[in-house]
Amino acid sequence: MADSTGAPYFPTSYTGYSIDDTGHLQIAGAFSTIGTTDHLVAVWQNSTDCSGSSISRNAWVADATGAITGENLFSGPPANNFGDMAGRQLNRPMVGMSPTADGRGYWLVASDGGIFAFGDARFHGSTGSIRLNKPVTGMAVTPRGTGYWMVASDGGIFAFNAPFYGSTGSLQLNKPIEAMIPTPDGRGYWMVASDGGIFAFGDATFHGSLGGRTLSAPIAGMIPNGKGYTLIGQDGQLYPFS
Repeated sequence: MADSTGAPYFPTSYTGYSIDDTGHLQIAGAFSTIGTTDHLVAVWQNSTDCSGSSISRNAWVADATGAITGENLFSGPPANNFGDMAGRQLNRPMVGMSPTADGRGYWLVASDGGIFAFGDARFHGSTGSIRLNKPVTGMAVTPRGTGYWMVASDGGIFAFNAPFYGSTGSLQLNKPIEAMIPTPDGRGYWMVASDGGIFAFGDATFHGSLGGRTLSAPIAGMIPNGKGYTLIGQDGQLYPFS
């Protein structure tokens, strides 16, 4: 959530939120005073709760410039800063990030599909030099962390060391795709559009969608929910399907 009361004279301050095991919004660590002139694009917690408190997990936050804020003040594994793109000239803004399976690295992805790997994250390829029909809006990592997918706003899927199960790149969509997540075994994936429309591929099961409903705010992303998924609105509203 953003506090921009001092804009344009002071950077916007953010409180980073993520989702706990019960599906509720929780403050992601000590991120109450992140100062950035750009919007946030990702918040990732590192591993699981280690002390019985639902807000004790360390986390990373990334903004559109590629700046990473990490922390190690809480009981879980540290979310160390392994490097970022802050202060560097980017062809296109960052739109997301994903950590490696062991939390000792992460990938950043830009809207042109450029991939930037840090820590123990391995570069498997990108679309940074390819002319895309639509911009990339996010990425997802295979369960074992050995590859990744990128998704464009038209639902086009770009798979790097990851299996391709289908896309909506040839379809006319009502609203753009905002995010994707893999199934637990990595043999399928879901995509979500800003109106809450769901598209399932591979062994991903359709559990429902928000398509056709009036929402308080567009859908910004999605997270796993057991064998299903929870959609997250730009206003923080949660919509679980399982």
